[in-house]
Amino acid sequence: MITLHHNNQNFALREQLSAHEGQEVKTKSLQEEKAWKAAQGLEATFASQMVQQLVSENDSGIFGGGQTEVMFRSVWAEQVGQSLVGTFGIAESIYPVMLRKMESVSIKESEIMQEEQ
Repeated sequence: MITLHHNNQNFALREQLSAHEGQEVKTKSLQEEKAWKAAQGLEATFASQMVQQLVSENDSGIFGGGQTEVMFRSVWAEQVGQSLVGTFGIAESIYPVMLRKMESVSIKESEIMQEEQ
């Protein structure tokens, strides 16, 4: 940390450092939120694909059959998949890996930006 002797300059420098630290915290929490949403999205996709496979073999249909049911089967499976997020524990398992990957990509991007300047 740089310490300046003049009081006004010292205060301004501390203000800048505090603002920068707050920005890093916001960025990290934003990365955490993105990683968590991505992990949940992956679990929802897995669950909806699983449900879709289960109902695709049922010729009589879940709600009595018919062309309308066939058309909306994928929409229904997607909604069921969304409601099953958290059931399998996939999001919790892959979240730390996704977060580490996002942080490493972020570090590489900042290094590239610094090299360009």
